[in-house]
Amino acid sequence: MRNPLDVVTSMFNFWATQTQSKSIEEQNYFQSDSPLKPYWDALVKQELTAWRDFHNYWIERKDVPIYFFRYEDLTNDPKATLTKIF
Repeated sequence: MRNPLDVVTSMFNFWATQTQSKSIEEQNYFQSDSPLKPYWDALVKQELTAWRDFHNYWIERKDVPIYFFRYEDLTNDPKATLTKIF
């Protein structure tokens, strides 16, 4: 799993720039006078709900063994994280 705040920020940046290689300045995300503010607010609500529902679905499954790991652990220490997975 990945931190939901990182997911939302990444998705918003992708939505706003329509690329994976450009970035809008972070200050634009949160300024109350930003024309993007209403879209940011809507995206946060929508995506945090989707993130929660997705993870709850897997947490509640009893018929399949599930191993959760954090994306940040995988990127920070891939060998240790993958060793635990396997």
